[in-house]
Amino acid sequence: MQPSFWALLLALSIPAAAADSAAKDWDRIGQIPKTQSVTIHLQDGKNLKGKIQEAGTDGLTLIQGSAVRQVKRTEIAEVTRKSRLKGALWGAIAGTAITAPIMAANDGYIVDKNHPTIKDLLGMAWVAGLFFGGIGAGVGAAAGTSSVIYRAPASVPAKKAELPTAARQQAAEERHQGNGG
Repeated sequence: MQPSFWALLLALSIPAAAADSAAKDWDRIGQIPKTQSVTIHLQDGKNLKGKIQEAGTDGLTLIQGSAVRQVKRTEIAEVTRKSRLKGALWGAIAGTAITAPIMAANDGYIVDKNHPTIKDLLGMAWVAGLFFGGIGAGVGAAAGTSSVIYRAPASVPAKKAELPTAARQQAAEERHQGNGG
């Protein structure tokens, strides 16, 4: 593959990484429209789906059908929402970026010319890019893309926090020896 293809792919992934780092801000939850469905990933591994009615500094109110549930901020690991428009955009980019160069490279075989002109190559790339970009947009819109709205700061796992320190371990050994063990 051409180095320019990999450079383009890398350039397209940089905005996604920058958006991911900005997703840790709790204040963004309050900006979500009440009509937008979200998925709340809890610290215990469970997922809740619904619409956020209200968000405060210590938690939020989630509407799940006719049920209303209070979720504490300490219980939340991540909040995401699905975006069909973003999925369509990435699908169109992927469909175009993958097929246009392939079709342009194989243009001589497709149009039955041994030495196609640059006009033939660009024409084939343009047509293939539109066609497969449209297919990619449809697939991307159907699948959607999850956007992280909030991610809880990383915390020390409880098991790690419960491990004895060297001083505690030494004291435990001394007690064990003092008991005749």
